[in-house]
This record gives sequence, structure tokens and C-alpha cells, in this order.
Amino acid sequence: MRGMPIPQAEQHLRAALGARLARLRHARGLTQEQLAERVGSAPQTIRRIERGRTTAPFGRLLDLAEALGVSLRDLFEDEDAPITPPPWNPEEARVIDLYRGTPEADKPLLVGVMERFAARR
Repeated sequence: MRGMPIPQAEQHLRAALGARLARLRHARGLTQEQLAERVGSAPQTIRRIERGRTTAPFGRLLDLAEALGVSLRDLFEDEDAPITPPPWNPEEARVIDLYRGTPEADKPLLVGVMERFAARR
């Protein structure tokens, strides 16, 4: 399909999705590289989506929404709608990223350590 004209409605949807994705990413203080790392994508892919040059498969859209702490629907909301603050701060996001990158067998140990630290308060 390379070289085929893109319907105007699809161009508008790509542009709106890209603008919304960029706004959400900026609101969370993330770079394109950081977002790409969270979803297992290349930074160039994030850049192309934000510029409206490409779309993402459904699964990648779900990954992007999760990484940004929003619903899939939020990726397609009106780009001028207010953006709610992320449900976590950067340190909490780092802990979540570390947890997600931990092998499944080690996650109970990690949770146990965190529970011990939390109990010390």
C-alpha cells in the first residue's frame, strides 16, 4: 500500500492520536526514548506516531496507554480536553518499571522486600 493516498479521515485520526500521545507523554515528564523503552518499541516509532506518520497495532496502543497510566479511550479523546495528572510520581513509575522487568519467579521476593520496608514506617 506504499504510495497510496491516505484518506483524509485517517490522516485526521493519525494526527489527533499523535498530538494526544505527545501531550500525555509530556504531561508525565517522559521523553520519547523513555516511553519507547517502557513499551518495548523504538524511539523512532514513537516519533512517527506522534507526528501522525504511522499508526500502531492495537496491542501497542494498549501498551502505550498502560505506560502512560490512561485508558485506551483516553488516547483518542479530544486533544484539547484536559489531561489528568499521572496516578504516580516519577519514583513510583521507576519502581513499577523495575517490577515489570523482574522475572516472574523473583516478583514475590521483591514484593516481600517492599512490604518489609513499608512496615518500617
